[in-house]
Amino acid sequence: ECQSSRRGLLYFGELVQSLDFISDPFEQTIDSFVLCQQSRNTFARSKLGRQAGDFETELGRLLEGHTNDRGMLSYRVKTHVTLAKLAPPKA
Repeated sequence: ECQSSRRGLLYFGELVQSLDFISDPFEQTIDSFVLCQQSRNTFARSKLGRQAGDFETELGRLLEGHTNDRGMLSYRVKTHVTLAKLAPPKA
């Protein structure tokens, strides 16, 4: 049995399938990776405020040891998808 939440109401359904997708190898510079992270709500410059510069610097330093011989980060992205049949809401 699967449970999901939508607008505060609970719906129960049947788990149909669970799938994993793994991307081809992907490369980008550290600067591009940092910008990508800042495009997400959690690390947005507007949320980090004055700490945004510190975040950029620290993340860049942490990633420096993980670049290939061309100075690029190389990684794959894994996406997990769960499919379920949802039951109509109970009255």
